[in-house]
Amino acid sequence: PNSGRSAQEGVALMAGRHMPRWAALWSLVAAVGCGGAASFCYNAPDPVPPELAKALTLDAASRKSVEQHCLSSQQWEALEAMARLHASWNERINVVSRKDIVNLVSRHYMPSLALLNVFQHSAGMATLSGAKVMDVGTGGGFPGLPLAVACPETSFRLVDSRGKKLKVVRAIVEDLGLSNVEVVHSRIEDVPTEPADFVLGRAVTALPTFVGWVDRFLPQESTSPWGIDRGLLYVKSGDISNDLVELGIPELDTTVLSISGLLGTEEEPLGSELGYSSVLHIPVSALQRQTRTGKQKV
Repeated sequence: PNSGRSAQEGVALMAGRHMPRWAALWSLVAAVGCGGAASFCYNAPDPVPPELAKALTLDAASRKSVEQHCLSSQQWEALEAMARLHASWNERINVVSRKDIVNLVSRHYMPSLALLNVFQHSAGMATLSGAKVMDVGTGGGFPGLPLAVACPETSFRLVDSRGKKLKVVRAIVEDLGLSNVEVVHSRIEDVPTEPADFVLGRAVTALPTFVGWVDRFLPQESTSPWGIDRGLLYVKSGDISNDLVELGIPELDTTVLSISGLLGTEEEPLGSELGYSSVLHIPVSALQRQTRTGKQKV
């Protein structure tokens, strides 16, 4: 992974853990190579039609957009395997629109990976190393699943009340051996409070409602070692001014970044047709000031 460990060390860390056969083979071959070569191969998921397989490839341009995070070839292979698993499951359970499956990478994977560029990367360390991240309303696993592959030293908690989609998420987590992911099937109101450094959401509901759901999961300390303050990262489209007024949070206390800008693409505004095109960051300190002023949360 991008932690700088050798593949052999990665396999040693996994020794003794229960891993599905697919993930165990993946780890073993990553360590020793194929036929003595320093390459990566594995037992692939169920095949998909050739025209779809091409659409599910994370090409050089996609990889370049997050290159500062130093994802290994094994991680890119895992992301493409994950995309094929999503496509295979989508034949049975609508993770995304059937017509939209050819856009799975461009509309779902890359906007998820764009969040990497919100954070600072430190040489020799995996991005977000040691952080706890909660993805509320994850649906089919976005943005949490792609980020979990990209950030192997980060703990992810993926929460949703929709059991069908979480069935897909659980299967992918098991098939890829993602030991840094916890999948929680529950209404957010019923989830036990365990602090997270960052809470993510992607066009789940109105922003004030979302803040009311999740602020109890955020820690007291705002400052973090990951380049931005701990807090909320919410992916959505449209103007947020009225939402912030309702929350009692000054716009100057927040940061809004476009998905297209984070990826360095001219396709603008990326994600708007699906209800999101930008990432809003509200630090813990701003939410604490909002609470002290006595503003009513939904």
